[in-house]
Amino acid sequence: MSSLGRERRAFEKECLKALAAAAKDSGWKKSGPYLFRVRDEYFVCSTLSVHVNDHVSRGLLKAKPMGIDPILWDILEMTGNNRQPLSLRANGAFTCTALPICEGTLEKKGDAPEQVAERFLRFCDTQAGLFMKETKRMPFTQYVERHPNQVERGAYAITLVASLILDGDLDRARTVAGDYATGRRNSVSSISIEGKSFHEYALQWLAQRAKK
Repeated sequence: MSSLGRERRAFEKECLKALAAAAKDSGWKKSGPYLFRVRDEYFVCSTLSVHVNDHVSRGLLKAKPMGIDPILWDILEMTGNNRQPLSLRANGAFTCTALPICEGTLEKKGDAPEQVAERFLRFCDTQAGLFMKETKRMPFTQYVERHPNQVERGAYAITLVASLILDGDLDRARTVAGDYATGRRNSVSSISIEGKSFHEYALQWLAQRAKK
């Protein structure tokens, strides 16, 4: 590794140490490079990325309704995950992908780790607050459907189906899950168990609900 790389690795370590101190009593919890919390029935998480090959640090804020992961776990018969720590929703394997909301540059050349950590915390607070206001204007499901990565690659297909179920729009959830299950729509994101996709499990789950 180059001298710059070693310097940046050390800088990242100090940034995360400073972040742990800055986040204390802020309402945010820290897990590795993540900050996360619940706001207005949304799970909000943000990642601090310290670049190794340049003096750049960036923050990425994501969000999803608290209600969609329990739907996924119910569909996949993993309801025990409801008792797991909240951090599971940020980086767990069997979770709905949170939707990217905002990305920002946090580091100015010459900044100390404490400055980057404090700027990251302000970024999280500000952007989470703005997003909470936006959700009163447009439902989360529409955010998912309109996101470029969903439109072009179906990157949030699982999140979309779970969000439609949370909305109570079971007919559309059935249609969308069926499109992904049969390949009429493609997705770059998938969860499979014993050779069956999430969308196939979702169709089975929805069919059982229709019988009740």
